[in-house]
Amino acid sequence: MRNIFLIASREYLDNIRTKGFILSLLIVPILLTMGTQVPILLKDKAAPTRQLVIIDPEERFESEIRGAIEGIESFRVRNAWRDYYAKRAKPTAPEDGIAAFDDWNPGDAFEERITPLAPYIQEGAPKFERPKARFQIRPTPDTVPALGPTEATINALKPFLQGEAPLPGGGQLFAAVMVPPNGEEGPIQFWSRNVADGELANRIRNVIDQSARNQALIDAGIEPTLAQQAMATTVELIELDPTKRAGEEEVSDQDRVAQWAPSAFVYLLWISLFSTMQLLLNSTIEEKSNRLVELLLAAVSVRELMLGKLLGSALTGGTMVTVWVGSLIFLMQSAMQGPTAELAGQFVDVVGTTALLPAFFIYFVLGYLTFAGLFLAVGGMCNTIKESQNYVGMMTMILMVPLFTMTYIPKDPHGPVAQFMSWFPLYTPFAMLNRIVASPPTWEIVATSLLSIATIIVVFTLAERVFKASILRTSGPPKMSEIWKAMRGLIDH
Repeated sequence: MRNIFLIASREYLDNIRTKGFILSLLIVPILLTMGTQVPILLKDKAAPTRQLVIIDPEERFESEIRGAIEGIESFRVRNAWRDYYAKRAKPTAPEDGIAAFDDWNPGDAFEERITPLAPYIQEGAPKFERPKARFQIRPTPDTVPALGPTEATINALKPFLQGEAPLPGGGQLFAAVMVPPNGEEGPIQFWSRNVADGELANRIRNVIDQSARNQALIDAGIEPTLAQQAMATTVELIELDPTKRAGEEEVSDQDRVAQWAPSAFVYLLWISLFSTMQLLLNSTIEEKSNRLVELLLAAVSVRELMLGKLLGSALTGGTMVTVWVGSLIFLMQSAMQGPTAELAGQFVDVVGTTALLPAFFIYFVLGYLTFAGLFLAVGGMCNTIKESQNYVGMMTMILMVPLFTMTYIPKDPHGPVAQFMSWFPLYTPFAMLNRIVASPPTWEIVATSLLSIATIIVVFTLAERVFKASILRTSGPPKMSEIWKAMRGLIDH
């Protein structure tokens, strides 16, 4: 045992001292931060105010379009104030202060809403700043005839839309809405170079549709408010889960988050296993290629060497996993007061109140041991990284399968795909982790775990035979006949 621990400690220390390990340790927290916080920062801070012109000669829909733009602006200001007040208000601050902008419109005074609440803001807190407007309506340039979507109007406006000419007073034109006069056929036209961002076009389409519906109701002699009240009539429908305790059967948002939360951990499991396997493979091939393995085998047995390398790589992987999971939970907690506060809080609650976190570490061990034997055998057979690429490519394709089913299994955690994946030993850790919150039968958890352990024993025994037969070879990888002989020996045994 002493030799195993010596080799394991050497393997672990060699791994964590490398620049590659440090980068791999940091890459997941960095990507998580970028994926969750950077888009919010860019949208709120870096995105420019987009300029819009409305060409509506008879003002058929101009007021509705202006109201839609103002609605976007007021919504953003309300959200920004809620986040600011939740973070910066004193503990004694009145709770209704968070609703200070609930009825605010862009035409209302801004400072008057903030001044009465200033005494309740923490000392030294930065002053609340109104977020930069997302869209701004600008006057139609004098050189553009405001005749609706006519050829003359379009031709005069195109240089502004294409960015060839700035708007009077500065700024680039983002979009133009052209409404045909009454009595003229043809659709309302929305012109913009940016076809990927449909927020503005969809908002305008919705308010115009609603205005047209209201007018149709008036023409039919129906009061629009009465029709809207009738259309707003709903019948309550609640979702119930028969597996929950009596009195708690109603499905909540947290239940839905709980069903999808394992997918994040399955992806994390996949990354951690793949990264750890690469470390184990590269370490084995490097020691074999520089003949260091011969010195090691002079002092320890093949089994001690193999187990020591497995343990050292497992500690390396465990370190990465602990840092990654910790950063994921920390990032969710830090988002508690941001726009994703409710979702982040539910995610943290799921992690803290279910078996997801301990299951993740258990299935990491089972998955690691399952694939470690295979990668260790590959490392023993190959003398260079180049020789191992074909084997690694095949193993990578095998490891990709759980990613393809990662989002399918939560939709049907007890269906045929989930069952097949659970009972296929190479995929058992991924599938069972993805199903764990759905409460699979206890006997199935135990049986699939025992199947994984049995698979690990078989893989380790075979890997030891292949490792022993090929670790000292320098003339090339072992022949298939030699590998088959080792496998036959295992079967006969």
